[in-house]
Amino acid sequence: MWRGRKKDQVIVWVSQDAFHVFSVEPVRARDVRGFRHRTSFPFSPQGAQAPVEAFFPEEAFQGGEGAVVVVPDAWVSDKWVPFESTKTRLIESYAYRQVRRELGGDSEGAHFFCWRSDPSGNGRKGFHVRFARDPMVWRVFQALKRRGVHVRAITTAGFLWEDLLRNTPTVPKDEVKAVLFERQGRFHLYAFSDDRLAFHRDLKPMGTDPPSLVEVLSYEIQQSNVFFQQQQKRPFSRILLDGDGEWVSLLVENLKQSPAWTVERWQPSAEVKVWSDAADWDAAGWQRALALVDCDRVNALSGNILPSRHKRELALDPWFRWGILTGAATTAFILLGSLFSPTGGIWREVPAAQGMADNLQMPHPALNQWRQEAQFISSRFGKGSPALLLHAIQRSLPAPVTLEAVSMDLGAVTRLALDAVVTASSVHVFEEQLRMVLDGLGALDPNLKKIPLSRIPFEQLGSAKEGVPQRYRFHLELEIPWAKGA
Repeated sequence: MWRGRKKDQVIVWVSQDAFHVFSVEPVRARDVRGFRHRTSFPFSPQGAQAPVEAFFPEEAFQGGEGAVVVVPDAWVSDKWVPFESTKTRLIESYAYRQVRRELGGDSEGAHFFCWRSDPSGNGRKGFHVRFARDPMVWRVFQALKRRGVHVRAITTAGFLWEDLLRNTPTVPKDEVKAVLFERQGRFHLYAFSDDRLAFHRDLKPMGTDPPSLVEVLSYEIQQSNVFFQQQQKRPFSRILLDGDGEWVSLLVENLKQSPAWTVERWQPSAEVKVWSDAADWDAAGWQRALALVDCDRVNALSGNILPSRHKRELALDPWFRWGILTGAATTAFILLGSLFSPTGGIWREVPAAQGMADNLQMPHPALNQWRQEAQFISSRFGKGSPALLLHAIQRSLPAPVTLEAVSMDLGAVTRLALDAVVTASSVHVFEEQLRMVLDGLGALDPNLKKIPLSRIPFEQLGSAKEGVPQRYRFHLELEIPWAKGA
């Protein structure tokens, strides 16, 4: 909420052809925030060749103000950095340095990052690293710095909108609500329960025509309510839609057929007031986003992108240093105690753990969920919807696997051929991923489980380099007898 001198902060919103500067001002004494549109000015006719300072008039800022800069999504790239152990600042710092080396070391634009932990709740461990793809990002930062403006964070429009949805203050505590919105052709479904985010699904519908799209999204919303029932929570009753185009109206009509759901358009909180005295800025969606912006919240979610924070991170954290020393002392004490133990210490022979073989035979935790979803589609959509069938296949693939091409032959038996790519650190890891794919898709085509890995054609993309993950492309063919052609 309001911390510090919020009134001294601004938001610099960079569109494709202009800059917009907003002042962050409290509406009244309560924790309500508003924005006054201060000024807008187009890019110079010289475009990227002109000095960026020419875009920022002196009267647009006051010295010493803090700013959150919002740039187009295309100007910033994203990299996912996974790790397997518990998230600690040591791992974040190590991964941060590793990504910096991959992106070009200490070059001027390469260390310009926005990062945050992954909040999707899907079990992955790691964080996103966002770095400048367009040199204009770095030039804007330098220009603001020369104007005396402290850049507290840089984020993107879509990235900011996601954060706002996850932290919206408009969710009543006595109700579960879902929010569905579109960004760059991808659909995101957020479900809130008891004023907190229950889960987030990143939807990637295979179909592009609105009827198939609506069919897939309707299925996802149904599955979301199934999730709530499994968690013994009350299914959500309100669905908020944000976006433009034919899919919105079609989805509204489709969802209204269920009396259990109320479909509404996304609206900002009634406690938030927004000023806008610019009649020509195309900001219908931006205005809704700005109505919910909290600079401290954005800064915490996006991270402080100045590299000095990460360089001095370990040196300036006394609790972190104390934890390292305590952990080292504890480890040494345990090792010495084991070494001189009267039972033989670390030198005694340890028998094989009973039941280990049984544990190795347990299926991957995600396989049951994949099988349930495939069987759900099998029973509910047995007539064979191409969009839902492709969606089921895509949902049945583990996270590292990406579909490249799918061909379908609808008939008495539906035949599918798919090409997919997986990133793995070695051939052995690739084979493990491939076996998980076969187990997951086995709910659709049981014959896949009987195919040995040696019979599945695959190729390695690019030359092998030690310590660098490789990409492998493989080909699969499925026969699904229950998916009859329409």
